Amino acid sequence: MTRLLTACLMGCVMLTSPTLAAERVPASTAVTRVVAADTATEWHALTAQQREVLKPLAHQWRYMDDPSRDKWRNVANRYGSLPPAEQRRLQQRMARWSDLPPQERGEARLRFQQSRQLSAHERQRKWEAYQALPPETREALSRRARRQAHPVELPHDMSGPREAQQMYTTRQRREQSQSHQKSNMAPGAPESARPAPMVVAPVVIKAGPGATTRLLTQPAAPPGHQQAGLPKINSTGSFVDPVTMLPRKGAQGAAITPVPEQGRAHQR
Repeated sequence: MTRLLTACLMGCVMLTSPTLAAERVPASTAVTRVVAADTATEWHALTAQQREVLKPLAHQWRYMDDPSRDKWRNVANRYGSLPPAEQRRLQQRMARWSDLPPQERGEARLRFQQSRQLSAHERQRKWEAYQALPPETREALSRRARRQAHPVELPHDMSGPREAQQMYTTRQRREQSQSHQKSNMAPGAPESARPAPMVVAPVVIKAGPGATTRLLTQPAAPPGHQQAGLPKINSTGSFVDPVTMLPRKGAQGAAITPVPEQGRAHQR
């Protein structure tokens, strides 16, 4: 009984104590508060001079990783030693960077990483080669770069050449719209492609040359018997009739006689 009363008193103390009540806050709520506090103080953790220099990047600061933040901090620290023209150019670049969509920002990072793989001599040589180009060529390159950054999309009902990005997007949309129509069953032939039914009726068909007119129900008659002692039939083209397949002339043609009825009965 004493132990039961002691346990009840300890439970009352834990429920009424502010310190213990604070400790009972769920862990997820505590983590959320800490993350929100860190996010709110990330930009304010910079110095006043750094915030003034990096002001165009204030909205993107919380989404940057640590290496990018360190890079921009170093830029802000060296900002005071730059000439005024370089400072203005840096501010313009940061403003344009903040206005870029996430996809173009990723492409810019990729191009920057590719340029870093070149040596300083190679970068200088490429820059000098670009400066040596005629103004018309540089303007054409600039227009092509702007066109790639902001491609022109023609309406679907208008004929004309399409950009590669628009063609890819159109194909993706078509495949997505047709994905729910796919089936593992082959479609049937359309009504127009199906042949019309053929009506079959009893007709008289003329037999071709050399065909027999004997009915199938009648037994086959033996061929004509050649008389004994006569030479065999010569099957040359001029000697045999191509229609009847019989000799045209000679003793063979006149000597062909049918098998007598007694012989037929014996064969049966």
